[in-house]
Amino acid sequence: MSDGIADLSYRHYDGPLEEPRHRWRVIAFRAFKEAIKKKPYWVLTSLGGWYYLAQLAFLYIMGQVSGAEGAGMLSDEIFNRIVWNDQFLHGVSSANLMWMLLTLSVGSAAIASDNRTNSLLIYLSRPCTKLDYLKGKWMSVFMPLCFAMIIPALIFYAYCALNYQSLGFISDDPWLIARILILFPTIAAFHASMVVGISSLFKEVKHASVTYAGLYLMTFLAAKVMSIIALESDAPGGVRRMAEIGSYMSVDGVIRAITKLILNTDGSPKFGILPSDAAGFDTIPRPPEFLVISMFIGLCALALFIAWRRIRAVEVVK
Repeated sequence: MSDGIADLSYRHYDGPLEEPRHRWRVIAFRAFKEAIKKKPYWVLTSLGGWYYLAQLAFLYIMGQVSGAEGAGMLSDEIFNRIVWNDQFLHGVSSANLMWMLLTLSVGSAAIASDNRTNSLLIYLSRPCTKLDYLKGKWMSVFMPLCFAMIIPALIFYAYCALNYQSLGFISDDPWLIARILILFPTIAAFHASMVVGISSLFKEVKHASVTYAGLYLMTFLAAKVMSIIALESDAPGGVRRMAEIGSYMSVDGVIRAITKLILNTDGSPKFGILPSDAAGFDTIPRPPEFLVISMFIGLCALALFIAWRRIRAVEVVK
């Protein structure tokens, strides 16, 4: 005679149990594993590190011609112009568009897909709080972004530390490695917060993608206009200073500003070819520290607050 239907639920589970504070890990690590399995993730990660590869090729060529007759003086002068901290600034500036596309790839569906399929009913009916859910979704975007951003930078740092120590790579700023380890998680946290907040507003992933891409590109173009005014030599001093601050009023601009703040630099021309006082997009002085930090924290807090308000097990009809 049958003993009845076996209970297959978790109520009779007698395996290892983790602390309740670790509930977000299930959400985060599952999404992280799915993200790194996709080919576009690795393509965008590689494209995001193009500047480091180009700079290494440039440094190698300059090193090879340094002993050539008539070329040694020029290559030595270029090496002396290179500001090593700024190479990571240029790496960030050159990768921002790729990182935006990567953010869309791994983050647009973070909450939007759950809104579309009503999965929040399942998540929040389990022993999973709103905080667990939000933290898990945020980490599911933050982790793949941070990994994609920091790996090319660390490879570049390791290569330069081994080959260009005599040129001041380490002695110019002994704290550079600490700055790098702070910088890239900070940028990843900014992108993760923004896209999670936007994703929570929609039920269609494509709508979240278009909204974040549109916000990024429209603010970038507006800030680009301000940067052109800031670099105009005939502009009055007050107008130029306002334009300099305005050139950072974008998603891309906030990232550049926080990068300059952490790396403690105002920028210099790429590759060291031009004199350090030459005009350029990345040589605009950074805004005041309180403004940079306020913009960064304010935008992250606003995006996460929106996500928190949108996380509901049922749709509230007013």
